[in-house]
Amino acid sequence: MRDVLALAREVDIHPAIIAGRIRHETGDFRKLARSFVNNGVVRRQLDAGDAA
Repeated sequence: MRDVLALAREVDIHPAIIAGRIRHETGDFRKLARSFVNNGVVRRQLDAGDAA
């Protein structure tokens, strides 16, 4: 998880994108799931965008 966070900071993108890419490329969709999935951040951002 630390590597994911470090890479996300380095390339200036959200850690969930890095985690999703790892899951997709390995085919292991349970990997890193508890750390970055279902925390509601993206949903809140999308919901906020609808109001604009």
